[in-house]
Amino acid sequence: EIDIFVVLPEGAFRYEAQGHRLLLVKAEDLRSATGTQDFVASAPLNLVYVADFARMPESKPEERGFLAGADTGCIAQNVYLFCAAAGLATVVRGLVDRARLAAALGLGKTERITLAQTVAHPAAT
Repeated sequence: EIDIFVVLPEGAFRYEAQGHRLLLVKAEDLRSATGTQDFVASAPLNLVYVADFARMPESKPEERGFLAGADTGCIAQNVYLFCAAAGLATVVRGLVDRARLAAALGLGKTERITLAQTVAHPAAT
């Protein structure tokens, strides 16, 4: 039930797992909409995790948010592990103007943004 949106300088894409490809959603730079922190606008990659509650028909409506959050956490942790192995920096973020970003991504009425995650090269120390 979790979709991953890949937000890059050249546009926003929905990741299609079955075809292992990115499908263009919007051909504009939406990075600044992926969070309230200043760094998101210049980060090379922002991932946005979106739960589609319509794909959770067997779950009780009051449990869907929790279950989607748990599933998102598992996905985000895998991104953390990959970034650690690849020498990249990452941070999960909950500070997102969800209404603004949902409108920018054209999300449907059953889709909810759970978290965002920034991936970048580590800052020089």
